[in-house]
Amino acid sequence: MRVIKISGGFFQTNTYLLVDGHICIIVDPGEEISEILQMLNKLSCTPDRIVCTHAHFDHIIGVNALKKKFRIPFFIHSEDLPILRSQKEFVKLLWGLEIRDIPQDADGYVEEGDKIGNLKVLHTPGHSPGSITLLGDTFAIVGDLIFKESVGRTDLPGGDEKTLLSSIARILSLPDDTLLYPGHGPKTTVGYEKKFNPVIQVLNHRI
Repeated sequence: MRVIKISGGFFQTNTYLLVDGHICIIVDPGEEISEILQMLNKLSCTPDRIVCTHAHFDHIIGVNALKKKFRIPFFIHSEDLPILRSQKEFVKLLWGLEIRDIPQDADGYVEEGDKIGNLKVLHTPGHSPGSITLLGDTFAIVGDLIFKESVGRTDLPGGDEKTLLSSIARILSLPDDTLLYPGHGPKTTVGYEKKFNPVIQVLNHRI
């Protein structure tokens, strides 16, 4: 399985295409719809579903456009459904912006232990109640759980610092050479974050 990253939008959200032959899964489609479509065309790849690691608006803003174009289903973890349904109001209250075309419901749910092709779903809450990780043989799509030398924020509704650290510990128990593909910024590895992630050290000391 190939992992193709597309970054864009105001928040530089990472969208991932998980490509297996001529079929792929779209993970966390942000604002960069035209770039996603261009890459799908370049790869001669047809998406069969959309999976979001969590339901914050910058990771779901492209869902409806892609659903309409390809007539494919959209999946999240069930515990993030309240987050999903709050995003229009959240963005309006926080930034005064009207975002019309974002989903209010999912077509289905992914839960701990589910398999999506060759990927295993891990429930890794903390950034949001329903945050998930998609685990492959040599890599993990971690959403906003952990970044290179940083971690996901917990000051948004549903965030919890202690829960986040517990989920991060689960990821850091994977082999050191496991590639981590976060929701923002560059990829990293489990081994690198064990050694060089200062935020984890500070949070562990605090808790």
